[in-house]
Amino acid sequence: MRYILEFVEFASIILTAPHSVVVAARQFERQSRYALLCSALASISLATGVFYARSSYRLSFLVLIPILAGMIFLFHRFYSRLLSARLLQHLMNSPAPMAQREGISTTLSTLLESSFLPGLFILPVCITAREFTMPALLLIPGIAAISFWILYIQFSGVRFIMETQKRPTILLLLRNHLMLATYPFLAIYVGMLLLISLTGIR
Repeated sequence: MRYILEFVEFASIILTAPHSVVVAARQFERQSRYALLCSALASISLATGVFYARSSYRLSFLVLIPILAGMIFLFHRFYSRLLSARLLQHLMNSPAPMAQREGISTTLSTLLESSFLPGLFILPVCITAREFTMPALLLIPGIAAISFWILYIQFSGVRFIMETQKRPTILLLLRNHLMLATYPFLAIYVGMLLLISLTGIR
């Protein structure tokens, strides 16, 4: 029960006050496990939401949901670790002691993987949207809002962890996201995710 309560507290910090993740990283001994759980829950929600939006069902969706959830989870892991490494490259130019850099590295990885937690709300959005005649009227703004929430968590957390101003933080994240998007491996992987997702929605 204690671990459940700790995870709920950790998740609430990520969702409502990501700038406090530095304090949370010191407070919770299992922060890496909680970050992993945040990513896993978001992956399951997204994969289930994609198939819930279908107009009809086949037994194959029972197999495709865990496959898609696993692929999304791996994407979260790869992306957060690569983005964390990119951000640390900028930190290496600072005069901060090595011990401090190692602590920042762990906190960054925790923050970036946990930042996908708002994806947990994609399934409720899909469930609600299916009640409408035109689900896209809710799906598009709903997913856009969740995506913006994820980016805000990254921005707010990175800004406080790396102690930078608003504009430099935005430019830093934007440049790093664009650089990661050009990775051939990630591009192919995202293409596979989209293909499976589109197959699931139809």
